[in-house]
Amino acid sequence: INERSDQEEKEEEEERKQRKKTYLKNRVNQKETRLMNVNTHSTFIVLLLVAFFATLTLASVRAEQLPRASSRLGMGAVQVDRPDLVPSAYKLAIREEMHSRHEANLALFRSDRTTKPPQSFDMGGNVYPLGIYFVEIGLGSPPQLLKVAVDTGSTDVLVPEKGCKGCHPMYTGDFDPSASMNSRAANCNEHLICKCENNECHFVATYQTCNLTDPTQPCSVSCVVQHDTFSIGEFSTPIYFGLIQEQTENFQQFFYIDGVFGLIPDGSSFGSISAFQQLVNAGQAENIFAMCINQTRGGVLTLGGVDSSLYEGDIQWTRRAPGFGYRIMITSVSVNGEKVDVLSHQHGARALDSMKATIIDSGTNVWLTPTALFENIQKQLQSFCPFPVQGLCGDSNTLFDGQCFNYTQAQLSQFPSIVLHVDGETAQVDLLMAPSQYIVLQPDGSYCYGIKDTGPLGLSIVGDTTLQRYYTIFDNTKK
Repeated sequence: INERSDQEEKEEEEERKQRKKTYLKNRVNQKETRLMNVNTHSTFIVLLLVAFFATLTLASVRAEQLPRASSRLGMGAVQVDRPDLVPSAYKLAIREEMHSRHEANLALFRSDRTTKPPQSFDMGGNVYPLGIYFVEIGLGSPPQLLKVAVDTGSTDVLVPEKGCKGCHPMYTGDFDPSASMNSRAANCNEHLICKCENNECHFVATYQTCNLTDPTQPCSVSCVVQHDTFSIGEFSTPIYFGLIQEQTENFQQFFYIDGVFGLIPDGSSFGSISAFQQLVNAGQAENIFAMCINQTRGGVLTLGGVDSSLYEGDIQWTRRAPGFGYRIMITSVSVNGEKVDVLSHQHGARALDSMKATIIDSGTNVWLTPTALFENIQKQLQSFCPFPVQGLCGDSNTLFDGQCFNYTQAQLSQFPSIVLHVDGETAQVDLLMAPSQYIVLQPDGSYCYGIKDTGPLGLSIVGDTTLQRYYTIFDNTKK
């Protein structure tokens, strides 16, 4: 009996040694598999539900605490949904497959991760003349540093590939895959939504508010999906991102910066999730970020939490409106205390739907409204005529016609304030816009009207002119 027991123990020991060898041999492959399982969206549907119920918060900004802006500046955009590019049935099939993947993959991936404390990053930028705020990120190993727009109106990380066709000659950098040890093009078997060419994943992304001269004019980029390491501060994770191979010449965002850092959790151009959401899934950051911006001196972006030193007063939570991205419900608008209609007789229901799904977009520098509200605000402002300051009265050559004027601070203060009344979590939230927020200072010292008409059925977008007064928190954990 003892001899048989010894033999069994020897066999068990040999088996244990063999299992250990197998484990050590495959450990790297197992870890890569975990990363790929997360990157192919094992939790896409769960994240979609979390993002749907996420809310925003605003509190007064301590503007004097903002850092000085960097000298490299740019402008940004809100991503446009392009259902015509991909059949809806295919999208549904992909999402169902993502949802069916076992959640143990994500738990296994998180097991060796530690959530890091919130980190704050200085943003360069201004409302005018460049209309965007940006941070520096790293892509690749070793990291290639790139300036990217902080954009709450899109999901993707997009940067120009070396040799990009149509990219503006003033762009400040590009990404060279050959200079990164781990960079690879995503193949057609990675469950992404894209067009397969030579076993590579290609897509086209279309944006609006990408051109300051015409905010409704679309801009497009043609990209190949790349997989590599994304880093910002102490955060780092593998992601899928878009390498721009060709772009339309009107894409002003890339005149002075390199790309876009989209922060909407999901719904990317190629079926992925945002880089920040990937950090959250990796267990490195809490699912919350915040920002404050200054009209002329950059701002601060905080990932993984909130910087309480940048605001004062109580936090006011808004409700999340349905639809793609971060949206709030504007119930009414007041000019100098008098409410104005947000509807038109011709497009009443559609105009109301647009206002109730107003996009919060850090990549848009001004306030964009459908025609009905634009005209009603103009009508209410011109009810003060005759007005002691030029630019408000008359049928032509006014602020509303795109004319700019020189004002003293005393003259500017005579214009009325505008208030956006927003559906709040427990009570109405009032977003005040002082005259200096909707009559915007230009580099030459003149002032231009900072409210733009997007057409009868156009988008409603609250941009940087409104956000500059508030510390805005995007809390994807709050339901």
